[in-house]
Amino acid sequence: MTTITRTSDALLRFAIRLDGVVVALLGVVMVAFAADISTLTGLPTAVEYGFGALNIAYGPLAFFLAARDEVKTTGLVLALANILMTVGMVALVASGVAGLTTTGNALALAIGVYTAAIGGLQYLGARRVS
Repeated sequence: MTTITRTSDALLRFAIRLDGVVVALLGVVMVAFAADISTLTGLPTAVEYGFGALNIAYGPLAFFLAARDEVKTTGLVLALANILMTVGMVALVASGVAGLTTTGNALALAIGVYTAAIGGLQYLGARRVS
């Protein structure tokens, strides 16, 4: 008799869903307060609306992805995307290209910290899946 031991994918599914909830809630705030956030960050209001809408759309997508039978590859791709977002946020602040305010820079770096943390959790969850 052969026994197959499978490591749980619960951590990965949780990390993907958590990311979906956090990002979608951030999107709702961005859309609801786009003009105020635009003043704080230095980005145009249209950019705040656009990113907010994309963030809202990611919420249900994350739940769909977390519910798939095979989730390891998805988790690795999302972890990579989050790490790339971290690098992008740091590069955005370091380059000064976007003309962000001091608050905008702080928020961009905070997003970078979040994406590094959630990307790390997703990677850890994917590594646990056998």
